[in-house]
Amino acid sequence: MLPLPFAWLLVDRAAQGVGLGLTALMMGVARDHLPEERSAAVIALISMS
Repeated sequence: MLPLPFAWLLVDRAAQGVGLGLTALMMGVARDHLPEERSAAVIALISMS
């Protein structure tokens, strides 16, 4: 059995990876589904947050 702090480290790293993947997915969805003049502003907002 792993010590608790190490297990939490693994869970946190997995959550971080999912979050980064969702950020790229949101940028792609914004590019595909929004008008061109609005998508640039939304993608910039997503990349800053």
